[in-house]
Amino acid sequence: MKTLGSKFILATAGLCLAALCLLSGRAQAKTADEEAARISALSAMEPVPAAAVAVQPLIAAEETWDIEDERLPAEEPLLRTLRCLTGEAGCDAATRTFYVCIGSSLEEWPELLLTGEGADGLQLAWADDYAWDYPDEAVAGSQRYRILAWTQERYEYVEVIFTGLPIVSVHTMDRETPGDAYMPARVSVSAKGYEPVSSVAQVHKRGGGYRDPEKYSLRVEFAERKNKGGYRKGRPSLLGMAADSDWLLISNDTDETLMRNAMGWQLWQKMNPEGEAFALLESRMVEVCVNDCYMGVYALQQRIKPERELLRMGGSSSDLSARIILKEGIEERPVLDTSAVFNGGWLELRYKPETMTVSDAFAAYEDLLRLSSPQDSVNGLDDEAFLALAQKRVDTGALMRYLLFFEAAALGDDNTKNNLYFWCVHRDGRQLYYLSPWDMDQGFNDHGSVGGDVNFSLALPIRLLTLDAPGCREALWRDWKAFREGVLSESAVYEWMDGIESEMNASGAMLRESERWPGRPDRMDLMADRVYLLEHLEALDRDFKNLWPLPETEAAP
Repeated sequence: MKTLGSKFILATAGLCLAALCLLSGRAQAKTADEEAARISALSAMEPVPAAAVAVQPLIAAEETWDIEDERLPAEEPLLRTLRCLTGEAGCDAATRTFYVCIGSSLEEWPELLLTGEGADGLQLAWADDYAWDYPDEAVAGSQRYRILAWTQERYEYVEVIFTGLPIVSVHTMDRETPGDAYMPARVSVSAKGYEPVSSVAQVHKRGGGYRDPEKYSLRVEFAERKNKGGYRKGRPSLLGMAADSDWLLISNDTDETLMRNAMGWQLWQKMNPEGEAFALLESRMVEVCVNDCYMGVYALQQRIKPERELLRMGGSSSDLSARIILKEGIEERPVLDTSAVFNGGWLELRYKPETMTVSDAFAAYEDLLRLSSPQDSVNGLDDEAFLALAQKRVDTGALMRYLLFFEAAALGDDNTKNNLYFWCVHRDGRQLYYLSPWDMDQGFNDHGSVGGDVNFSLALPIRLLTLDAPGCREALWRDWKAFREGVLSESAVYEWMDGIESEMNASGAMLRESERWPGRPDRMDLMADRVYLLEHLEALDRDFKNLWPLPETEAAP
């Protein structure tokens, strides 16, 4: 059987050249023609100022009849873009519907001041009087209202839906469906209470082999013009989140609640309030239109950037980042076969110092693989050697906090051999390993439990607790007690999930999601998730006491 060292040699053969461009922090240099083509394509997607026509107040029925009698129905759309104070409205061309964000739970109608752009000589007026309805009911019920658009020769009706969630619109060049490679686009973000954003960008599909070919996730990299010509990365602040260039639009296509991944990140933040852990990313639920096709509800969030997270953690550019993936070479980065340790997985190198070789970077993770290997495997360690190595390479408190998050969020085996970041950080004169999550759309349900409520697939912390390694049980119970009295108490869980339900149902977004994707719920109902989570937390209380009791049991909740 091959040794761990020989696996490193096999995995890194032929990868050094790739590492020079993939892991140095720089992309391969573009030729002058390629760069000129990129600049030209992005320039073509710049927003073009157009004459805006205000939507007039309600038009009398007799006037609409005259307009219809004197004109022919439009064969092509007359109204192409609709805007309001919050920014550009989303559009679904197939149903001639525009989505205008005005917020939720409104006591009175806000000032709309809608304007449109389109055909020469365009005129616009309301054909329905939305003011007869209560605004909160109109938004929550996804009520439709008509606008009449006309020119000298043609007329058409379009419909307007007032939404509570922000709207993200993506328009690619020539309306080409996004694929693996970046393509130029224009992206707008519209929301009540925030400055509208409309910017050139590059977009491509991302994640999971695009599990649903129609409702796919997207990566968006914003761009802005440089003073001396060309483009550089733009850094817009979206919906109050920190300014950044890279953003993800996550479709949550396998989760009927649409919220489990977002809930995972929210819980990660709640359980790491001091910023101790990596990737404390914020996310916002939004509605997305791509090339004037309504796509439904997505999560908008920042993309994990290893270099940024290392610095945020207190590390430096001399540290390392890797993650476990199920498929070799998803992004054509250097990978190491770790299937003997993680039952089918590849260690993908995400970041290393420029001066470090790929082989040395993988070698830095050798101790982590040893610590994670079964004791009876070729790389396994006996108890004494395991404890000695763990003392050198593990931050006990951070590892126990990650285990508590993993168990509380009911993450499954998929989050051990996939969807998991490994960080190698210099701290306190030692090179330590840390764990952080990545994708959590399978959390908060009972599929993750293995032989009870405690999931034993995180081998490293489980073995430390089983061997009663110094400080581990104390750290676990100290934090678990604080969590159960705070963010994981019954009242906190109810308040948290009730808030999510209220926001989503008041926005009307679930109704539209179910219309666009039949079979999905038309209201958000997290009752089953709430009941499961509370029962799960109570079971963890019992299991922790039985498995890893403290001598002084009053320390346990």
